[in-house]
Amino acid sequence: MVLLGLAPVAPAAAQVPPAQRAEARRVFDEAERQFNAENFRLALEGFTRSRALMRAEPRAAILILFNIGRAHEELGDDAEALAEFEQYLREAPADAPFRQPTEDRVLELRARLAARGAGSGGVDPVLIVGASILALGGLVALGSLPTGLLALDGASTLEARCPGGECPASEAGRIDEAHALGVATDVLWASGLAVAAAGAALLLVGLTGGDGERAGLRPGIACAGGGCLATLGGRL
Repeated sequence: MVLLGLAPVAPAAAQVPPAQRAEARRVFDEAERQFNAENFRLALEGFTRSRALMRAEPRAAILILFNIGRAHEELGDDAEALAEFEQYLREAPADAPFRQPTEDRVLELRARLAARGAGSGGVDPVLIVGASILALGGLVALGSLPTGLLALDGASTLEARCPGGECPASEAGRIDEAHALGVATDVLWASGLAVAAAGAALLLVGLTGGDGERAGLRPGIACAGGGCLATLGGRL
């Protein structure tokens, strides 16, 4: 659809001072030029200002609504375009230009927004990933229980066989095994908690509808020689 022009008004019906009308015309023409040059943001600003200057003449101001809607549409602002087109249809006279095409655009925009709303009703992928990582971390942490029990059993056996902390050479293999089980238990436990915490951080981002990401929140895992730490960093 093309744009509507700023139609002249008979002097008897004019409510806007001539100087203000001339300014509205200048702003409108510049907005139309920007629209044709595909500078839609500048066009929107110009049409909006021109309409404000013509408020005292409702017929002219209402017709400019159509151009404001077109600018919003070109910018991808479907909800704003729909609102402007609907107001245009409500307030413009029955013989206003482009009424039928505008009604068609309203139907299309409503359908597009409804489909977009239905599509956004699904589960956020961030929630799925966060829940999966949280579950994985829990499983890893639980995996430390068997090795921990074996490490405790080995330690109890060594305590019985090594009175006073002095172990014979024959127990060297058992000592190494108990040490390895203890290290494995610590690694599994710390890693499981870190992964679970990262999953919980992702769940937090998902449950806040992406607000965490917009605020710069970034879940992650930082590891050093002493273990791993789940983080939820960001900026204020």
